[in-house]
Amino acid sequence: MSDDWIDAAAEDDAPKTEVLAPIPQPEMSIQEIQNGRLRVLEDEVFEENLGVLEAVAQFADVDPKNADEVPEDLIESLGLKEATRVHRLRNYGLMSAKDAPVGIKIAAQIVTGIMRARSAEKGGSKSLNINVVQFTVPVPDQYEEVEVDNE
Repeated sequence: MSDDWIDAAAEDDAPKTEVLAPIPQPEMSIQEIQNGRLRVLEDEVFEENLGVLEAVAQFADVDPKNADEVPEDLIESLGLKEATRVHRLRNYGLMSAKDAPVGIKIAAQIVTGIMRARSAEKGGSKSLNINVVQFTVPVPDQYEEVEVDNE
């Protein structure tokens, strides 16, 4: 037998290469570009306010005896400026809702609002059903006072 078939098979097994043109990307509309920019800004606002809430939720890490001092380990891990900010937020978590800064409540509302909006985008409930029930309460009849002797 001849070895010609081996030479022919070797030539056929060589990898074939083709140059393919890149797949054209559809151009984004102005609305899509604006939505993308808004999403980036929304992400930044969400992350910033979530960070505030995370720090406030770490109130248990504050030593009540040394509540004014920023812990050294916090300074080492975050740096002085950020550690001071986080420590201040942790202290706010120790306050009553009446005494704590309103910014904490606003941060919670922002995070909740963005989360609800994102869930609605993904197919969550897009309608808000609110039932308002009003009824009047009748004023009780006025009775004249009568003194009773207990004999």
